[in-house]
Amino acid sequence: MQKISEKLKTFDYYRLLTYLFVFSLLGWLFETGAVLIEFNHFSYRGFFFAKQTVHYYFPQIANDSFLGQLRLVWGLPMIDMYGYGAIIICYTLGGLKKKPVQLFFIGMILMSLFELIGSYFCSFVLHHDYWDYTDKFMNFQGRICLQSAIAWGVLSFITIRWLKPEVDKSYEKVKEKKWYKNMLIVLLVYFVICSVVKYIVDPGIIPS
Repeated sequence: MQKISEKLKTFDYYRLLTYLFVFSLLGWLFETGAVLIEFNHFSYRGFFFAKQTVHYYFPQIANDSFLGQLRLVWGLPMIDMYGYGAIIICYTLGGLKKKPVQLFFIGMILMSLFELIGSYFCSFVLHHDYWDYTDKFMNFQGRICLQSAIAWGVLSFITIRWLKPEVDKSYEKVKEKKWYKNMLIVLLVYFVICSVVKYIVDPGIIPS
């Protein structure tokens, strides 16, 4: 117990938060970009909220006008699932950096299990399903599928081989800066607010 207590005291929580926010942002950029390319339209996802149009809040603005149809956007351009997943990858698979095949397959299995547990949590605790793979090849209850598993394997490989080293390099340059630590704390508070809104207050806040 004493060793665990000492590790908790010396653990770099600011590095963990850096992983959470950076990879949540990269995940949002990846998914939003993929949807934009495939379907040719911008989609709201993650913590990037667009609840109502301007007309809803300001009826004096015509509903059929350009301004009236604009959505009031708030939240964060982040998908937390990628941030949580990246934390697991960074802290468990780092030792496989020079073993690409093992890194891919262990990452694929580990993160598919993470996605499966996350899906059960969303369904039975939050009472809302945020993804459905029932139309995908080799899926299990629509919660995980072969395509997603392969994607997790690739992301595990890319994260450990390239992304994590670059994030660590940047973090080392600013980790002692007071402004950076304060920024992470403020961002964490807002991140928690967005989580509560999406998962507890209004699970249907994402319109698409």
